[in-house]
Amino acid sequence: MSRQQQEQGLFKRTAELLADDKLTPAQACSFIETLRDAKIFADEMDAEDKQQKGFNEIAGIYADYKITNEEACDLFKEWIAEWKTVKK
Repeated sequence: MSRQQQEQGLFKRTAELLADDKLTPAQACSFIETLRDAKIFADEMDAEDKQQKGFNEIAGIYADYKITNEEACDLFKEWIAEWKTVKK
């Protein structure tokens, strides 16, 4: 497994934990900040799964400082609600 695949696996696992209520949006944001500081970013183009792509888009704009922590948390809450609707 390449380093890029491993890095993207971090985002995939974070999305799964967030969607399953095992992480809060605030915890996900904190983890994204940690990854950003390590120069690891979500790759929007590689996400095949529509739900993962949505997560990666939020993570990407948050990591680029285009939205605040509060805005990212609100978007993650919306993403969770959408994910649960699709999952049923």
